[in-house]
Amino acid sequence: MKHATRAGELIRENVQTTIFDHLIFTDVLTQVDRCVQDTLRGFNPCFEMLIGPSRCGKSEVLETITRKYPPVSEGGRRSIPVLLVDVPSGGGAKALDKAVIRATGVPVPESMKNEDSLKQFMLKQLKLANVRVIIFDEANHLVERGARIVSAAASDWFKVLYKNAVNVGIVLAGVPRLARLIDDNPQLRNRVGKPIFFSPYRYDDAKHRKAFANCVAAYISEFEEHGCTFTMPFDNMVRHCYAASAGHIGLLAAFFASLATIAPAPCEITRDLCREASLTRNLPGNGYAKPFQQDKIDDHHLMEVFSSELALYDVILDQLHPHPDRTGAHPHQEEA
Repeated sequence: MKHATRAGELIRENVQTTIFDHLIFTDVLTQVDRCVQDTLRGFNPCFEMLIGPSRCGKSEVLETITRKYPPVSEGGRRSIPVLLVDVPSGGGAKALDKAVIRATGVPVPESMKNEDSLKQFMLKQLKLANVRVIIFDEANHLVERGARIVSAAASDWFKVLYKNAVNVGIVLAGVPRLARLIDDNPQLRNRVGKPIFFSPYRYDDAKHRKAFANCVAAYISEFEEHGCTFTMPFDNMVRHCYAASAGHIGLLAAFFASLATIAPAPCEITRDLCREASLTRNLPGNGYAKPFQQDKIDDHHLMEVFSSELALYDVILDQLHPHPDRTGAHPHQEEA
């Protein structure tokens, strides 16, 4: 394997750290931010769910919103309008209480063992910090096999939080199985808005295809700025990049980061060099299509990669049709 030059290291750093406002990212960010803004402006507190496959960009959306509404000090008192909480893996109700408390910057009292005491202490800290919206990232940990809290109990925990933390909105984010959290609790389901689906880009959608190609072009430009030239026709490059990512921008970035690792920039970047980089990645869609193995990949093979990748999350690919609702694409989740 070739070793990257200093230029290659700079390219990889830029690829790994750059977040740009591509089409679906912007659409999802706008939807979630609108819900947060409404809560901050005094409307009924939001209760929303953001779901999507791993590496699609959910965490980047949440972090962007959190940065938009940073903590402020008012008269010596710290106010946290939007609180980001990482849901612990395998934890129970007390682990959730503790995660919220720690997110406010307050240590959990060692003497506090009782669940009810923990919950009351958590609610007090939320009030003291003037928290208006709580965002729970990786909330799917609550419905995964091995979790110490069953999904019905987790649903009740959020229902109680929404009721008792007065005027505090909630946003839950995770992979599509998170939807089971509301499926198991009709009362909670009636409080939560229709899930916002962060879809990877669909290759059979002209608008999505163009947006994905723009993302590929953005990463290519990072290489070109350091003297690299790509020898493959751009359309073929886009197709192979789709096979390597199934339309996930996170996976696309990971591929280009791998390419930067082995590319002795400045250099000519050939299909063989791209293939070498792709072999270092776990391919999406059960590896249905092998990127950069041949000159061009057909559309139906790319859609097979996309549908196979969604199937890993029990999401069925629906027929493409215009729909103004809260999704970047239009697959629906299979009932659990």
